[in-house]
Amino acid sequence: MSKYVFTVPSYKAINSASIVNDGITVIAGENGSGKSTLSRMMYYTVNIMSDFAGFIFRETLSNVIDIARPLRDALGQTTHQVQSRLTVRKSFDQLSESTSFDDLGDNFQSMLNEYEPILVAFFSTVKEKIKQDRILDYLGVQASGQPETLATACINVILGKFTEIIASAQENIDKHPKALLLDYIRTYGLDLQDYPTKGVRFTENDVDLLISKFFSAPLSLHRAIYIDTPMAVNDNFNFSTRYWNNLNGLMNQEAVDGTKEEMLLRKKLRNILHGDILIEKDKFTSRTKLCYKRYDGLEIDLVNAATGFKSFAYLLRLLANGYLKNDTLLLIDEPEAHLHPQWIVEFANILVQLNKVLGVKVIVTSHNPDMVSAIRAISEAEGILENTRFYLAKCQDPETYKFDYVDLGTEIGPIFESFNIALNRIEFYGTRDTSL
Repeated sequence: MSKYVFTVPSYKAINSASIVNDGITVIAGENGSGKSTLSRMMYYTVNIMSDFAGFIFRETLSNVIDIARPLRDALGQTTHQVQSRLTVRKSFDQLSESTSFDDLGDNFQSMLNEYEPILVAFFSTVKEKIKQDRILDYLGVQASGQPETLATACINVILGKFTEIIASAQENIDKHPKALLLDYIRTYGLDLQDYPTKGVRFTENDVDLLISKFFSAPLSLHRAIYIDTPMAVNDNFNFSTRYWNNLNGLMNQEAVDGTKEEMLLRKKLRNILHGDILIEKDKFTSRTKLCYKRYDGLEIDLVNAATGFKSFAYLLRLLANGYLKNDTLLLIDEPEAHLHPQWIVEFANILVQLNKVLGVKVIVTSHNPDMVSAIRAISEAEGILENTRFYLAKCQDPETYKFDYVDLGTEIGPIFESFNIALNRIEFYGTRDTSL
């Protein structure tokens, strides 16, 4: 199993952190110590590195649409024929729906082929030169001559811009510039607009992937899934939080055939829930929705199910849809927050099994002693303790309120010492003469 190390210099509440994951990693620390920030940094870094070409394509498509829009708008001013107007809109819409670089190239050329005769017709029939010059100026074209010459000049200007955009995109795909990666992280990770330019390191089997001007994508890690609350399991709303939208997109897909090991884990999750999580079509709309179907016949929308059910529901759906594999990093913030103590242990066991059986890389932040001790005990019983690590965020300077992430190895004693602060507070408040 590949080993990953994510290192962060001083950033927000983090003073220093170097988090190792080669199986299961548990991070404990008080509120405001930067645990969620660290998880989101890893989430966006892994996903954008792994889908860098996809991000470049989407940016390229946006840029191409921007250069095509003026020509579309100009043509809307040059023709009053209904069929020509329909052709203009249809060709532009088809361009906007491109799904790959090959598709984009074909649709762009098709659009130009459709647009050129409309331009020729306009330049052939327009009587006032001022109207002709208005269109040329708008498109940034300097040309004179016959209608065919003017139309070709307009097409060549936009074709030249398209060629430059595609060449730049291809160069970025080939070279993997680190500066562009960081730009995507800051733009896509809405809360990471000040993501550090220097100091962040990400290694795979001790090979630094971010060391130079050009980064390398991880070979054995292709996806990160981040869950900071089971309340994100709600397909009825369009959230502005990207990782919530991404999570629901992964969950709201048809289940796929799994391996024997995956099917056994799915069965275990269904037994915990005493039912299943299935996709159904809404009776009043064409949308699909997730439903909880209990074995005794009870059926309710997942959005209305108990919050603790949703915690297991997202694991079940991600597993059923084939997204929990050995190339997945699963990041979960405080999964115990809405779980009964018994289910905390069950959840910990599922996480251990996901790693042991399927090779899923797991990083969990936790405030709960039951979750921490359960993961350690079950990992040891399952023979994967050597790939299980624990970290504690400790505040070294109360004045700056910055935290260092201390690698505890497989020891959890220091984590429990930090939890004991709560007992001290109970004793303090419970024995005072006054509550003021």
